[in-house]
Amino acid sequence: MAILLLIQKKRVKTISFLIESFHLRILIKQTKYAKEVIILADIFSDLANLGLGSTEKFQVFEAEKKLQEPQIIQKEKKFEIESILYFAKIKCPVCGSEVLFRTIKSGKIRLVKTDLDLRPIYDVVDPSLYEVAVCNTCGYAALKKRFLSITPKNIELIKTNISHQFVGRDYPDVYNYEIAIERYKLALLDAIVIEVSDCEKAFLCLKIAWLYRGYLEQEKNCDAKKIEEYQLSEKTFLEHALEGFKIAHHQEKFPTMGLDELTVKFLIGELSRRVGLYEDALKWISEVMVSKSASRRLKDRALESKLLIKQAKGAN
Repeated sequence: MAILLLIQKKRVKTISFLIESFHLRILIKQTKYAKEVIILADIFSDLANLGLGSTEKFQVFEAEKKLQEPQIIQKEKKFEIESILYFAKIKCPVCGSEVLFRTIKSGKIRLVKTDLDLRPIYDVVDPSLYEVAVCNTCGYAALKKRFLSITPKNIELIKTNISHQFVGRDYPDVYNYEIAIERYKLALLDAIVIEVSDCEKAFLCLKIAWLYRGYLEQEKNCDAKKIEEYQLSEKTFLEHALEGFKIAHHQEKFPTMGLDELTVKFLIGELSRRVGLYEDALKWISEVMVSKSASRRLKDRALESKLLIKQAKGAN
């Protein structure tokens, strides 16, 4: 027979022991509502004569076991850049071939900050890597948003100066900075051939400089020779961009390439600072700071640039 006692509602571990004189087993177990003391007769006590005296561990029926809920282990998903890219296609306006290019899905990247020379920095991937479309048949390359904006005259210039010697190549599905630099340089070469505006060429040079900078920021284990080479390349393209923006400021109407006149003035000043032309930099930056038309954000950038110029001059 079994005797059931309910005692205080307190959780404890299951304990069992044998009262040998009565051949009884006292089992204390926890339930949802109380602690139960169950005294069970050892029905196998009389088998001690057969050498089976320690039988208290055996039960006719096992107590109902609670199924342990499986632990849900959330595995950290490895981010794959390919998951936010897709192939887009367009017809080449020069040779009529189908051009495939990679594009970042809308809303998949977030702007983190902006360098003082307006280079945007994103959290997941640099969208500049995928901004140029290249025709692997004829060698025509341009920013995707301007790819179709080519006149019949310029089509002939591409065919005459680029296509007859161009050898296409297969690009991987995911681009790195070196691939992007190659594609941008081809776009710049084509832009020179078809004589696009100075502001557009300056903008391409600025983007190439940003790509060199992005490469050095991403590749932490570069050897000293490559670091020096890419730093020099960045400065070279900043100088080309500076020259182009100066010419554009004097000869072109604004806005162009998404830039208004005050933004171009600021860029001329900031790029002058970056290449060490501090007096020129102060002149252009000061024009932005005193302008009534400049936005608060642009004036704040100009002030930051001015402080850096003064620090650099003081250090020299």
